[in-house]
Amino acid sequence: MPEIVAERPTESQHLSIDWSCPFAPERITPLAYVPLYSTLTPQERLRYNQLFALYLNEKTAYMEEELSHFIRQVSRLPRARHLKQNLLALLQDEERHAADFKTLNRLASPELYGETSRRFVRPGKLVSSLTHGMATFPTLFPLLLWIILLQEERSVYHSHLFVQERERLEPSFVAIHEHHSQDEAAHVSVDEALLEILWEGAPKPIRILNGHLLAGVFREFLYYPKRAAVEVVKIAFAAHPRLDEMVRQVLALKDNHDFLITIYNRTTNPKTLALMDRFPELSPVAEVMAGYRR
Repeated sequence: MPEIVAERPTESQHLSIDWSCPFAPERITPLAYVPLYSTLTPQERLRYNQLFALYLNEKTAYMEEELSHFIRQVSRLPRARHLKQNLLALLQDEERHAADFKTLNRLASPELYGETSRRFVRPGKLVSSLTHGMATFPTLFPLLLWIILLQEERSVYHSHLFVQERERLEPSFVAIHEHHSQDEAAHVSVDEALLEILWEGAPKPIRILNGHLLAGVFREFLYYPKRAAVEVVKIAFAAHPRLDEMVRQVLALKDNHDFLITIYNRTTNPKTLALMDRFPELSPVAEVMAGYRR
């Protein structure tokens, strides 16, 4: 198996993207789970897959940028003083990751990303303000740490799928996910130390409140295919005669148990779900997550 060197893409770098290859494993694309998918031509599936991979890069960059403010605030807490250098290093990693994913998207698809770094992930001002506001007060809203844990571990799982299928996937996309997973895996010990400080050290009423808030955030933004997933389909199939039906079927995945259990489960997030098992106040999240089973 050939070795792929996971180099950081730079704005001045010329990447030769192989548009004849899928950019992401098919099994992580929501459209692959709808009935209409079987009627699509290989070229239509390929186009959707490539746009989904761009969206995945975009979403990863967005999450890392948004949650960096939370980590920065945590680094200022007296009780986290002994972790300050680790947290600053983690911040540097996250900022670099976000820049790398955005750069790859611009180099791969300048027609989509020439003027912006977000084509699919477009949170409203209210959502951005709420996220920033919660991140400013990490001891009141430690639920953001659980979001980091869930997303980091799921990202590592996705990266393993990219590597497993590297023979058939576009090399630059495999390389960036491989590089990303190496850094994310190194963050686990810091994340667990933060869990002890922010969650275990929080008063029980704060944990209960955050458990319910996390379930709501999870259901609205991290779980069911909604706005961004639909936008990928609309761009990929703008002229398709059954576009409306495709959109309907993607939105209907919120009731598709077979699909939902593939998103978060004991394979995608073994460590995070094992940690969640310890805290009964997180039962609202367990009730929402189809793949949570103990």
